[in-house]
Formats: sequence, C-alpha cells, structure tokens
Amino acid sequence: MRQLLRQEEGREFWVSDRFEGRMLRPIAENLLDKAEKNWDDYDEVYHCCRLVESAAREKSLSMEFYTLEQEGKVEGIGLMTRGRVDRPLFFPPHLPPRESQEQVLVFNYFHISPRARGVGERWLREIILPRCREQGFQAVYVKSSHPRVFSLYSRLGMAVGDYTSSSDNGLHTRPGRLFRLPLV
Repeated sequence: MRQLLRQEEGREFWVSDRFEGRMLRPIAENLLDKAEKNWDDYDEVYHCCRLVESAAREKSLSMEFYTLEQEGKVEGIGLMTRGRVDRPLFFPPHLPPRESQEQVLVFNYFHISPRARGVGERWLREIILPRCREQGFQAVYVKSSHPRVFSLYSRLGMAVGDYTSSSDNGLHTRPGRLFRLPLV
C-alpha cells in the first residue's frame, strides 16, 4: 500500500507499508554532510537498514514509511513502528512507555535532505501526527541523539528522559533524549 497524503508546492507527502532503498536518500545525504563537518563514527544509513530489517523479521511489529518527495526523488523520510515496541530496540531500558504498547507508536529516522529543509515541523504537525491520531493511538515516542531537533520535539511534546549510547566503534558517547508527543 502506498498512499498520497498531501500534495502542495511541488511536494508530495506519501505513506507506504513497504520499504524501498530510494527512501534512504535523505539519510545518506545527511550522513555525507556529517562526514564532511562533524563525523561521530555513527552510520545512520546502516542503523536505519538494520532497524527496518529487524522489524520486518519480527511478526509483532509493523512499520509505515512516511516520505516527502519532490520531482520523483525522496527528500524526507520518517519511520513509524507499531506493535510490541516496549524493547531496547526502541526504548532505553530505564525509559519504558507510559501507555500500553497497543496505544503508542515509535518514530525513527526523521531526516530531510538539506535542500528540502524547513517543512519538517509542519509535516509532522499537520500530516503525520494527525494520521496517527486518526488511527486511535495516544502517543508517539521519538528517541533522538540529534540535539538540533530537540527543540522541534519539545514544541510538539515533552522530553521524558535522557540516555546515552556509543558510536559504532565505541569512539564517542552519543547523548540522546526520549520525547513523548501526545495525540489525545
């Protein structure tokens, strides 16, 4: 299933239940930007693929892939997971969700290509979160180690805790924050 949610100003906002490699484009572009400016030994493309494949193997999980497209190219991506999400793959062990897992979604890998930035908050606020609300969910949780987006998630919800993880080769500590975005 692939569904067009909105079309405006040359942009198309889609949701799909099938992953396609072309969806990695904004994550790869941001990874290249990070490699040139502030490398931290953490490969988001690899980790996104690992998350998608882990969820695909787990019968108790399902994912939706939100994309922002311009001229047929994916310029933005966000992964939404539902099901048995109360596990370390999605939540740090000391920060479990407040609600039952049937009432929550987990949002990961929200990346927008540099040339398409500026629509992320509106995309979340006006398209993605209302769709989640319509499906009957109570909250969306976002685990992020990108401090530049903390203010966005704080405007849409609140931080519920901090965590740390290591970079791929253990060279850097990555501080992160878990946010709860209420839907009701």
